Amino acid sequence: MYYTNDLSKKLTLPSHNDIFHEYREEIESNIDDWFRYNEVEFEKPEDLEKYYDTLWVADDITGNASGSFYCNAAKAEVKVQSVIFSEELLDMFKEFGYDRVPLEKGAEFIDVSIRCFLLSECLQSVIEAVGAVIPLDEYDE
Repeated sequence: MYYTNDLSKKLTLPSHNDIFHEYREEIESNIDDWFRYNEVEFEKPEDLEKYYDTLWVADDITGNASGSFYCNAAKAEVKVQSVIFSEELLDMFKEFGYDRVPLEKGAEFIDVSIRCFLLSECLQSVIEAVGAVIPLDEYDE
């Protein structure tokens, strides 16, 4: 299940091969690291929304604040090249209101858009897996 920056609007993609698997793993790992570093506790479902808004603009999670996760166009190009011509990516951008993948905006924009699109799903997954305070001394830097 996917979400926009409005948690009340659920988005869906066709169930093809999971081309975003690598993205999901990376985002979930980054969210987990962020929670560990910040000693996050989850007590109720509303916690999802509270952290969603914070992580939506966290450069180390989505890259949305600066417009680039890597701060390097070449790295973003390498990251998106496996998904750039996929139907799933086109469907994702259609959910964001585009009629096509906006290639003219560049790889960094596409990379950040994918990360934002998957954020809610990845955040839910990490919250379900973690579900409690993670002591800072367990955080591996």
